[in-house]
Amino acid sequence: MTTRDGNGWTTCGKGHRHWGLHGAAGLLAYTTGGPGAPSVLLQRRSEWSHHGGTWGLPGGAMDSHESVIDAALREAAEGRAPFFPEPGEPVMPMRNAFPE
Repeated sequence: MTTRDGNGWTTCGKGHRHWGLHGAAGLLAYTTGGPGAPSVLLQRRSEWSHHGGTWGLPGGAMDSHESVIDAALREAAEGRAPFFPEPGEPVMPMRNAFPE
């Protein structure tokens, strides 16, 4: 199994640069209730990264052997996101595929 082979810039068919040689995965963590009503977990991106200095979902480059869910959870853990699904909680896989 290859590990940590997804970091790097790629260029899509439209000429845009994207981070993640094998695509990218992110984690959408939210709550619909409680004080202050709906909330979404955001993370500030490093200045050197894609859209550096902006806020976005915890996530990053997928490695070639990872599922979307595994990559999203790994990236969230690396970013120290305080949310991790409990066993049996719904996790919806989504993948950002760059057009060729």
